[in-house]
Amino acid sequence: MIAAKHSSKIWNKLHLHKNVDAAFSSCVPLQEVDFCKRQKLIMPMQTHTSNVVWISDKIAIESPDGKPSEILPDTDALITDAPNIAIGVRTADCVPILLYADDIKAVAAIHAGWKGTINGIVDNAIDMLIDKGSDPTNIFACFGPSICRQCYEIDFALAQQFIDAGFADCITYDDIIDPLTKHKFAEAKPHLDLIKANFKRMINKGLASLNINTSSPCTRHTFNSISEDNDFLRNTIDQCTFETANSLGNNTPNRPTTSENKIPVFHSWRRDPGTPDRLITAISLHP
Repeated sequence: MIAAKHSSKIWNKLHLHKNVDAAFSSCVPLQEVDFCKRQKLIMPMQTHTSNVVWISDKIAIESPDGKPSEILPDTDALITDAPNIAIGVRTADCVPILLYADDIKAVAAIHAGWKGTINGIVDNAIDMLIDKGSDPTNIFACFGPSICRQCYEIDFALAQQFIDAGFADCITYDDIIDPLTKHKFAEAKPHLDLIKANFKRMINKGLASLNINTSSPCTRHTFNSISEDNDFLRNTIDQCTFETANSLGNNTPNRPTTSENKIPVFHSWRRDPGTPDRLITAISLHP
């Protein structure tokens, strides 16, 4: 992922609503679209909080384009009704969520890891839209690429936190085979469905289930075949990884895990521990 030049990214279309442009970045092309070439991309300094900020024209002007803004510290969701900017979040397994309130013409980009999910960051974003005049039945939602339930092992203490919070049906104990390795997991641990937990929160806030697109590829175990373009795509990934790591002051970047004929589509912390790379999920009002 190239941190400084978001216009150089591979952007892929997300299906949310005809009145918005929604997309996510990836390592290899999937369903390529032009995105953010005419708009400034605003992103926050994410720290796994449940904090939401409304992006005004003033904040947009003062924020950098295509990288986290220092004037948006400890923030994990953005909302705006400005038609000339895009807002986005950075993830590498956590759940990116996009919202569109059709009645007030506002959009939201949310970063929901397990901390944001259990602390209700999606509720906070929906509440802000409602406070601005939106009816939740007019809010549309979609999920970007994130780690799937089958890949997302958690410890028993965290599983109990989600059970106590009313998300017992989002915890499973029978995911035995690792989708990445095709072998049994080393330990029998609980697994967490972050998308289902956030879907339940949306329903509880009044969103219509038909307005929520839960289709989302897994960041950890989604690979593409590169048999013919092997060298080209591997070199592309290497260069993007190097540039991102360089921008973060890391002289020894982690290279995404590859197999002989496949390369990962998304960055994943669980697959490549310590990776500095992130995918971006972003949204803007359709011009």
